[in-house]
Amino acid sequence: MTWLPRRRAVLLGLVLGAATAIAGSVAWVRAVTTSAVEAEVALTVPGSVAAPGVAAAGFVLLAAALAVALAGRWGVRLGGTVMVLAGVLTVVSTLGVLTDPSGVAASAAQEAVGVAAAGQVTTTAAPWAAIALALAAGALGVLTTVSSSSWDRPRSRHEPARAAPARERAAEGAVESTADSHPRDDDLAAWDALSEGRDPT
Repeated sequence: MTWLPRRRAVLLGLVLGAATAIAGSVAWVRAVTTSAVEAEVALTVPGSVAAPGVAAAGFVLLAAALAVALAGRWGVRLGGTVMVLAGVLTVVSTLGVLTDPSGVAASAAQEAVGVAAAGQVTTTAAPWAAIALALAAGALGVLTTVSSSSWDRPRSRHEPARAAPARERAAEGAVESTADSHPRDDDLAAWDALSEGRDPT
């Protein structure tokens, strides 16, 4: 039973990979800090800084989807396993931010103004979207691995070239056999004509 066709698995992998990479690049944490010049400095921490593993997992998912599109059965299973691992990487990286957003904001404040202090720390919806995408990627990896046993092997571009000479040889053999059968037919007709008293020529 085919739980998931190859084409759909590839398409979903590409979509999830692109969405995960985008989710890993938008704002994840917002906060406010102070500096010697300004009483209030707004901080915005993107996912690429707060959880760089998420964007990396997105690109890994894209590569795994391409592997599923082009590889044989074992390559597809490897691609499905990589999808699951990319989902795990995304979850681990995201939980590190959700469990300590203040630490992420403090690090951003230290980088921006030289003071590791930040207040009014909030997280955006992007981390939660990343977790949802990670769970979907894990499920896709499992379904891809399970379904791959019923998929047809991708046909090599060299296979039609190999099949063509075989068809040509078969056609030539048919022509030769037809040509060989004509003399026998002529001999039989000559004998029939002689037996009936007619001139076979």
